[in-house]
Amino acid sequence: AQGFKMVIQFLSVIILARLLLPEDFGLVASVGPIVAFVGLLQNLGLQQALVQRKDISDRQLNQVFWISALVGLGSAVVVAALAPAIAGFYGDQRMLG
Repeated sequence: AQGFKMVIQFLSVIILARLLLPEDFGLVASVGPIVAFVGLLQNLGLQQALVQRKDISDRQLNQVFWISALVGLGSAVVVAALAPAIAGFYGDQRMLG
């Protein structure tokens, strides 16, 4: 599964490099580390905890789903709130939308 994910990511970079202008591709590349960092924080170890459990109830799955959804929503709000600071750091106002 990880190998497939890596191949898809590699192919997406090639396709984006082909479709985007160099300036736009640089913009996408500069946002990459931020997206990766937020992705690390979103997991919170919930996936690993589910995999380790021998028996998982519907209630537990439901709780993990909603916790993950709320963390994702919270992450989106935080990134949107930090967008002006991130755009200022990179010196590119196109990051604001």
